[in-house]
Amino acid sequence: VQGMIVAFSDIVEMDKTGGGNIIQAAAAGIQVALLTTCFGLIVGIPAYIAFNYFSSVINSFVLEVEESAAELMEAVTLQLTLRESAWPSDSNPPDTR
Repeated sequence: VQGMIVAFSDIVEMDKTGGGNIIQAAAAGIQVALLTTCFGLIVGIPAYIAFNYFSSVINSFVLEVEESAAELMEAVTLQLTLRESAWPSDSNPPDTR
C-alpha cells in the first residue's frame, strides 16, 4: 500500500510540475509495493504454518485431558457405586476419613 501511495503521489507531483517520466515514477512505487508484499509473505506464511502446528498440538492436548477426565469420572463413579452397593440400604457405610 505504501508503495502505491508513493507511486501515485509522484505521478501527481510530476503532473503539477510538468516534468519527469511518469513511468519511472510509477515503477519505483510499484517496486516498493511488490517488495513490501514479498516480505509480508516471507513473514506471514511461516507464521501461519507455526500457528496451525501449535493449534493442532494444543487441540490434541485438550482432547487428551478431556479423555483422562472422563476416565477419572467413570472410575470415581464406579468406586462410589461399588461402595454404596456393598452396604445394606438401612445402614450407613463406615466413615473412612
